[in-house]
Amino acid sequence: MLTTIDLHSFLQRVNERIGLGNTIFVTHPTELRAFEGLTPTQLKDAASWYGLQIVRRLGGRQFEITRLAKT
Repeated sequence: MLTTIDLHSFLQRVNERIGLGNTIFVTHPTELRAFEGLTPTQLKDAASWYGLQIVRRLGGRQFEITRLAKT
C-alpha cells in the first residue's frame, strides 16, 4: 500500500529547509502523484501561502520549488 503525503505539511517542511537561492525538485513517485492531482491554481495558492513558487516542468524533475522573491 502506498502512502499519500499531506501537501501542506510537505510545503511547510520545504519552506523551513529551502534557502533563498535554492531549488528543490520533486522526483519521488508519491510526491509526484500528490502534485499531479492538483490544478495549477491549487498548486499556486498552496505554495504562495508558504512564500514558495512551484513550476511544472516536463521530464524527470517535473516540479521545481523555489522561494518567492520579496519585492
